[in-house]
Amino acid sequence: MAALGLQRFCSKKWHLVRVVIVVITMLNWRFCTVYTRPLRSTLLVSRVTALRHTVNSMIRAAPRAFEVFSFFAIITIAYSLIGVSLFHGVYVWPSNNSTTGTDYIIEFTGAFDTFGQAGIAM
Repeated sequence: MAALGLQRFCSKKWHLVRVVIVVITMLNWRFCTVYTRPLRSTLLVSRVTALRHTVNSMIRAAPRAFEVFSFFAIITIAYSLIGVSLFHGVYVWPSNNSTTGTDYIIEFTGAFDTFGQAGIAM
């Protein structure tokens, strides 16, 4: 800040980000919490010019990538719902040591029993 001067230093967004992160980290150190550890990577990005350019490119590309991710989410949700409706409780097979055939074991640990499990399985 002393090298650039206060006005020129504050004109750059990344410099202000760095100051905010350093202040938050100092408060974090004072109160001994671990919730601000993800800010360390942001501090690195604010220091390295090549990483700043990469992050700026990613931010500019985010609206176009949002369409692709939303389409992926819609497809995943649709197939998860189909999987729950078709395969809920299907993966039950008779055990090998059963003489009557009524003892059942679960081969597939119920990945399609709930929507959340089906989404993760998909």
